[in-house]
This record gives sequence, C-alpha cells and structure tokens, in this order.
Amino acid sequence: MRWLLLLFPPLLAAATQLTVLNILDNTPVTQAQVITADGVGFTDANGTITLAEDSGSVHVKAYGFRPLRGNIDPDTPRTTLYARPILVKALYLSFWGAGSEARIDAILQLARATKINAVVIDVKNEQGLTSYKTGVREADAVSAHRSRTIKDMQRFMQTLKSEGIYTIGRIVVFKDDLRAEKRPEAAVRDANGSRWQNREGLGWLDPFVVSNHDYNIDIAEDAARVGFDEINFDYIRFPETSGLRFAKENNPENRIKAVSAFLRRAKTRLTPYGVFLSVDTFGHISWDKGDTGIGQTMASMKDHVDYFSPMLYPSGFAKGFMGLKDPTSDVYKVVSESLRQLDIDPVRIRPWLQAFRDYAHSRTPFGGRKIREQIMAAECHDSGGWLLWNPRSRYQGADLDKDDDLEWSNFARYEADSPYPN
Repeated sequence: MRWLLLLFPPLLAAATQLTVLNILDNTPVTQAQVITADGVGFTDANGTITLAEDSGSVHVKAYGFRPLRGNIDPDTPRTTLYARPILVKALYLSFWGAGSEARIDAILQLARATKINAVVIDVKNEQGLTSYKTGVREADAVSAHRSRTIKDMQRFMQTLKSEGIYTIGRIVVFKDDLRAEKRPEAAVRDANGSRWQNREGLGWLDPFVVSNHDYNIDIAEDAARVGFDEINFDYIRFPETSGLRFAKENNPENRIKAVSAFLRRAKTRLTPYGVFLSVDTFGHISWDKGDTGIGQTMASMKDHVDYFSPMLYPSGFAKGFMGLKDPTSDVYKVVSESLRQLDIDPVRIRPWLQAFRDYAHSRTPFGGRKIREQIMAAECHDSGGWLLWNPRSRYQGADLDKDDDLEWSNFARYEADSPYPN
C-alpha cells in the first residue's frame, strides 16, 4: 500500500489549511466550528483546521463571535478568515412591532445612539402566525401567513444588516393555537380528550408528535435561508398544567427526551446554514436541577444548542425568593445569583431581562436604574450578552447607556461576599 501511494501521489486527497483569527487582535479563535459540505470540524489551539481543497464555501461559528462565511480557494494552500466578536445587547421586536415603520426606526435610532447591537424578531408567535410569508407548505395550509406584518422580508433584513444589527429569529414552538386548531390530532388534549386551551384561550402542540417538530424546524430552516444570524426557540417545553393528555406518558424522562429530540433534529437540519441556535428557558432552571415539570434541563439541552436565554425577570420569582419579600426590590441580586448557579460557560448565557412593569409584587415600573442594574449583573458575570423584553417593543435610550450613576464598588463587594455559592 505504501508503494502504491508513493507511485501514484494523485490518489492522495489534496488539502488546505484554514485559520480563523479574531479580527480585533489577530489572536487565534480556538474550537470554532467549521462547517463544510463534508461535515463539521473544529479549529485547534492555533485557530487552524485542515480541509479538503475543494471545500468551497464554509461557515464558521464560535461562541462570542458573529457567524462568518468564507470560501476556500483551491489554488491557495492557506486561507485566513477573520471573525468579529460580539457581546449581544438585544431588544425584542414583537410580531406586530415588526410591521411598524415607526417602531423599527425607533429601535435603529437606539442602536445608533446606545450599546444596542441586536434585535430579537418574532418569526412565529404564540398564536402560530408567521411575521412573513415563508416557503413552508404547512404554514400555508394552516393559514399561518394570513396576518403577516413584514411584507418585504428581503428589504427588512437588508435594513437591519446595513446597520450592523445581529438578527435573532424567535420561533414559538409548542404554544401554537393556530396549528393546534387546524391539526387537532397533533394538539395537547384535556382529561376528556378535547383540544386543551390555556388561560389565554390558546392551544398547544403535543411535544411528543414528530410532525410538530418538523413543522417548526421547517420554519426555522426558512428563517435561516432569509438571513437570520441566530434561531431562537421559545416555548420549547411542555405546558405547566397538570392532568393533560399527550401521545406518550407525561413523566420527566419522556419530557426530557422529547425536548432533546426536537433540538437534536433542529441542530442536524440547521447546521448547514451556519446559524447559531438558542433556547429560552424558565428563570428557575438556574435553581431547579430537575426538569421543572416542563422537560427542560441544561444538561439535556446543552449539546444541541449554542446559547441559553433564561428568563430572569424579577417579577417571575415568588415572594420570599432568596429571602426577598419583593424580588423586584433587588433586581441585581436576582439576576446575579441566578447566573451564578448555571454550570456552563458564561459566554453561552444571554439572559432575558425585564423591561416591563412588575405584575406580581409592587406593580413597579421597570426603567432607568432597574434595567441598568440587570444589565450590570449580566455583564459582571461575563455573559455572552443580554436580551431586553418589552411586549410592546417600547424602549428608552436613557435606560440603556448610562451606568456612571451606579455604585460599582457596592456591586463588586456584593459579588465577593455572595452567600450563594456556585
């Protein structure tokens, strides 16, 4: 065999070296995912990977960096690509907000004037409606496009990209009233076998039904094709309500397997597009090591997604949490301690933060210092960024970029003396 290889060297596959460097300081980007038509590989300690010279276009993904696309020149033995780091600082743009020129313009103005560099946009909302006309046949069949708010998706994306905005497409997965109504055999049922609806009057899809997985991943794949940098799965869980009927027995093991199966399937389908994947979780995932009754655990999901976005809204924590009569009275502590509990690389965590009036405790408006303290807690823990949630997509610049009035020394001292170990 050795003689044959020496006699016929063309039989050996030609190769090229790809090196990925940080564009800011030329340091190597290690363990970056390099995606080609042949599969996925990772860069070494020098930021380098060996590829077949006919690899063509490649996608590069690395935690804390923007997604990157490049080409392998078959006539060049070495290729260097430069990745741009990003600490995501995002605002949520709702299904209806995405159709408002005034709302979009306001967010772009904030991006120009403050630290905002990303937007989370509803691709499919809780009702099951898509914000633009996708190429998904099932979405047409269930009339998911009937109230779309983005009429020209190409122009919409070009507007955001021209401003350097990192785009995250939010897809509400199993909370989908429209498909649950149109496809009752795929819906969650009540104890009597009827299609179940929650207190909002919205139906849910059964997470055990594979067609529900495929439908949502089809929409995610379309969102990747139109240019989103990241696909964010929300309501990737079971309903909290007990006594419901599903296609399989509703126990922790089955719930965890169903959620993991969806994410594994999504990762396989979406990897060729080079998009990042993220999931929204309950804030209590930081503290509860079980599946919190909904099928979500960090351990079962972390191999299938890039980023986690726990909803660390202080209003979502009960009275008495960490000894606080009102968790909204110490928002820094709530966010900081919740992040401290997460056993995962901080760069993979981008918490949802509260930018709406408290609904559970004192009814306190959330703005100014309360928003900035939450942001500070996320940044003090070296998280990969943060996402602000306001259901009306209304934000104020003064809430976002002034932190010189905060007493940094007090927060630093608190971090050092925290009574809650990792």
